[in-house]
Amino acid sequence: PMRAFAFLLRPRYLGLCGYLYYQSRSDVASAMPPPSNRLRVVFIRHGESANNVLCNISWEAYLKGRIPDPPLSEKGEKQVEATGEYFRTGHPFFNRVDKIIVSPMTRALMTAQPIARALGMNPVVWADLYEVGGCFGGQFGGYYGEGGLTGKQMAAKFPGYIIPDEIGEKGWYPKGLAKESEEHAQRRARCLAERFRDMAGGGDGLVTVLVVAHFDTIDLVMRDLLEINKDVKELPPGSVVQSFNTSMSCLELSSDGEGPARLLFQNKVDHLPQNLVAWEKLGIV
Repeated sequence: PMRAFAFLLRPRYLGLCGYLYYQSRSDVASAMPPPSNRLRVVFIRHGESANNVLCNISWEAYLKGRIPDPPLSEKGEKQVEATGEYFRTGHPFFNRVDKIIVSPMTRALMTAQPIARALGMNPVVWADLYEVGGCFGGQFGGYYGEGGLTGKQMAAKFPGYIIPDEIGEKGWYPKGLAKESEEHAQRRARCLAERFRDMAGGGDGLVTVLVVAHFDTIDLVMRDLLEINKDVKELPPGSVVQSFNTSMSCLELSSDGEGPARLLFQNKVDHLPQNLVAWEKLGIV
């Protein structure tokens, strides 16, 4: 906690906070027109999962009952339906949505369904967009990897999703990998950030993509795109950018790929009914 507090006092972070304040003011934003070609990336955290429910009970309950690839909880299903309804009835922050990208983990695939249905789109699965730690079982060092859904299972459960060929009969999780290390997760997040930068360079006009992913992964990728990672690399995943279940955070990248992304908003949950946000946990589980 003291390390995190010390980070908050750093000039660069304080500058970022001020930047967010000014970005929220229409008079200032209108005085700084954005570049014509740019990529808007909207990160959406998955709805509450069965493992999240266990975390809310106790750490002991989580360790005892945790499963490698949990589905959404009943509350999580309500959250994702509310998110889908938001996009169905109009989404004032986005003129249009050009693509939906989704993690291969079950809770993220389930979260993307109502959104895709509302927009009439086919989500694209990125096999490397999984949560930090990966699809693993076991505890206290006795970890083992599980393959996750196979391509056929994914296609049957989530028809219409665009599934890469690399997700085959043994699932999507890398063979031989047990619980992913933080170092591996940092490298993977860097590769994901580069994929978004490449997308920005190939766009025409304003392109908006929705990215349905996970608490820690969103944190690491946003750190990289905002170019603050060198200041906070020693902090564990999930400790900088916080995301409520089904919250939205939006970055904008210019087509030249130069400089940090612009942070337009973060952890937005006003599309959810109040009773679907875990305010007693600061919304974060």
